Amino acid sequence: MRPNILTYPADLWLAQEAHIARGDVESMAFAFVGLNRCDDKDEFLVFDGYLPSDEEFSRRSAGGISLHVDSVCKVLERVKQSTGLVDIHTHPAGLSQFSWIDDCGHQTQMQNVFDFSPSGVLIRIVKERGNFRAEVTSRQLQPEFEPVDLIKIIGDKGFRFIYPVNSRLNRASVSENILQQHERTMEFYRQDALSAIRQTHIGVIGLGGNGSAVINVLKFFPFRKWTLVDADVVEIHNSNRFFGFNHGDSGQYKVDVLERELKRLDPSTQVETVKSRFPSEETNKALKSCDFLIVAPDNNAVRYATAQFGMRYLKPLIELGSGITMKDSCVTAIGSQVRFQLPTANSQCIVCSGLDVRRLESEELVEYKRSIGYITDSNESPGSVVTINNVSASLAAHLLIEYFGQYVNRNSVPSYLAYDEKNLVLTDLSRVYKKDPDCTICGRHGDSIFGKGDLLPADQRIVTPSEDTLHHQLESSTEEAKSWQQ
Repeated sequence: MRPNILTYPADLWLAQEAHIARGDVESMAFAFVGLNRCDDKDEFLVFDGYLPSDEEFSRRSAGGISLHVDSVCKVLERVKQSTGLVDIHTHPAGLSQFSWIDDCGHQTQMQNVFDFSPSGVLIRIVKERGNFRAEVTSRQLQPEFEPVDLIKIIGDKGFRFIYPVNSRLNRASVSENILQQHERTMEFYRQDALSAIRQTHIGVIGLGGNGSAVINVLKFFPFRKWTLVDADVVEIHNSNRFFGFNHGDSGQYKVDVLERELKRLDPSTQVETVKSRFPSEETNKALKSCDFLIVAPDNNAVRYATAQFGMRYLKPLIELGSGITMKDSCVTAIGSQVRFQLPTANSQCIVCSGLDVRRLESEELVEYKRSIGYITDSNESPGSVVTINNVSASLAAHLLIEYFGQYVNRNSVPSYLAYDEKNLVLTDLSRVYKKDPDCTICGRHGDSIFGKGDLLPADQRIVTPSEDTLHHQLESSTEEAKSWQQ
């Protein structure tokens, strides 16, 4: 069975919920989706919505609802720029079943959607008294529908999972053994935190000092599915900051060593390893199945590419890095940063949060710098920097678990933390950088890649940021400098 997943940013879901929860007559809303087609599932990514006003309905009662023709045309015009349409309406006086009237209307709607988006899909949802029934069809499936098995809502404070009444999936359960393991910590986590963690597939890009250190922390939480991406092998010179290293591991691929360590703690853990560099066709294909990304590469070009990938496929991510600055054989600065990117209205991409995109180096140039011993960050720094790896990894793990556990009383998880190890100062820079509404990564406009998924070319390359992006970042960097001075 190949599950169908419908993924919503929380702001679009909540606006839709508020819109259809009105009165004792039927209500209706629409959403537009991109597609994430994976080996193990089809995921439909909501990137925009349409909430009809009362004046746009030609008929509306407790037993039926329909739009004026001109409003139907507006909806279908927007279908052209999407993979398909989500039609959700309420049944205030009935069961969460599609009526005969619904079936007749959806047959016509189906043909209209396929005319405007030949390879598209139609997803229909009916809500009644808090229950949802959701189905999807395509040109290949018509006139039959398949169940939508899970609705995943990505919020500023964690995931929410809704299983429609017709879902073919079993609800995720947490074993008694896991409950006992985490009995003490569950005293301050939200009630469904362990279940959400158990359902979440983690992808890690870059397994050097920072990436391996994060895994070393997170392996004690019940994440049961991992995808590890790194093309490098363990070498003697980096073994002193590679968490998981054991005698005899030199020459082994990092992904294989960490797969061994994860399964050593829990043999039932599922681990996919990819011995390739991101971005590539192989890594993109593997990471599309993940729900959450940990990004710890050794250059900003990869960080920039993951910012694009995360927003394109609605995947939250945490990016971390660390390094030192030396002059005359003395350390002048040593520290790390952790950035959190969420595909929600209140969040922003790591580029808008200060990622330095002035010089995006190719992987070939990074390889050359490695070969001549050039120090760029934690993976190319002296062994003593393992202390920063521990700090940055702990901060990243804390933000991830806070996101699921909601055990800190604040509106959202910090989006940017910077640590100065030399002066032992941790600074929250979340409010320093402002979201650029015209950003092509996290902006909500026609040219944005937000939620577009497979609508974009499969071989999309790293795109150099625009002059507007660089200017916006320069203004924000000035504010960051002021915050550090304070």
